[in-house]
Amino acid sequence: MRILFIIALSICALIIDYHIYKSIRIRWIRLFYLAYAITIDILIFAVIFLGYRWPFYGIHAVSPIPLWLAWFFFLNTVPKCVCSLLHIVSKNRGKMSQRWIRRLGMILALYTAFILVKGAFYNAQNFDIRHITVESPKIPPAFDGYRIALFSDVHLGNLSWQESFLNKFVAQVNQLHPDMIVHTGDMVNMYATEVTPLVQAILSQLQAPDGVFGVLGNHDMGPYFKKRIIKTGLTPARNTDLLLLKYEAMKWNVLHNESIKISRKSDTIGLCGVPYPPWPPRFPDSLTNFNAHLATHLLDTTQFNMMLCHTPRIWETMQDSPELKRIDLILTGHSHAMQAKVVLGTRQWSPARFMYRYWSGLYEHKGRYLYVNEGLGYVLYPMRIGGKAEITLITLSSK
Repeated sequence: MRILFIIALSICALIIDYHIYKSIRIRWIRLFYLAYAITIDILIFAVIFLGYRWPFYGIHAVSPIPLWLAWFFFLNTVPKCVCSLLHIVSKNRGKMSQRWIRRLGMILALYTAFILVKGAFYNAQNFDIRHITVESPKIPPAFDGYRIALFSDVHLGNLSWQESFLNKFVAQVNQLHPDMIVHTGDMVNMYATEVTPLVQAILSQLQAPDGVFGVLGNHDMGPYFKKRIIKTGLTPARNTDLLLLKYEAMKWNVLHNESIKISRKSDTIGLCGVPYPPWPPRFPDSLTNFNAHLATHLLDTTQFNMMLCHTPRIWETMQDSPELKRIDLILTGHSHAMQAKVVLGTRQWSPARFMYRYWSGLYEHKGRYLYVNEGLGYVLYPMRIGGKAEITLITLSSK
């Protein structure tokens, strides 16, 4: 199915190239474009028929090459679509109008290419630090001003320039001087081995008085192994166990259907965590071991309680459940805002809204809160349009 989709996209690219070629009237430019288009299209087809079988996802590593090939396809195709669309609009108009509309098409095509390049080499490599305040009368005086640094969706195996990116990330978080650091899953893209000794050494430098806490996301549990990978003996359960051992070596605490108390003087707040919820067939109960009751039953409902969960869908599907009624603030990730959004003032839009009702930022319902972090890393393509990798600093405030 995937190969057919890629072939269909490539055929569309060929049609667009042919349309642009026919519209060029200056002979030398036309020949130059023909040579360029043939070279690029041959490269695309070579990637489809040769690169598709390339072992990008070996047993010990994940390669970001497929993501960059997807980005290259977009860079080669999307600006041309913009230019072709304006060229079609210019037809059956006067010569002056045609000239200006086509020039506008060229300008918009170049701007589109700039957005794609910026999204890959700047937005995806730098950080947007969001400052959020959560108010509740249940927050005790000792926790007024308590600071929580939140990150999610690192997808280590997909990261390019991994060492410099992680070093910058650790420096940014430590400069915020958080009281606690939390992450909401998808540390790896596929294998626990993506957490290399170098990665462990860098991430172990994260500093917070109350420590680093996290939960498992869907990618952390290894559900995307192919049959040939499973034959090597690395099952999803074994992969998850290896990842937990690496967290333990970094002195990170994974909350797996459990809760703890954080104390300041004589005041306390609750923190619990659940793994990625079951959504069969890919995520059966036996894989996730999700148990919201086990995670929340020891929480004191008179105190302020927080939950870590990878996906914001838990807010939508379990919002009025007895378990979630114990929770005042849920911290999640998973959506990535599909790494593409449009921001106009205080309003923002992303195609992620077609998949997730709650896809970015802070939501409130009857005095309880959900926050969705847009993530650090990326999947499908190595870029972010309309935003950068996100680090969230949440400050608790007593009303």
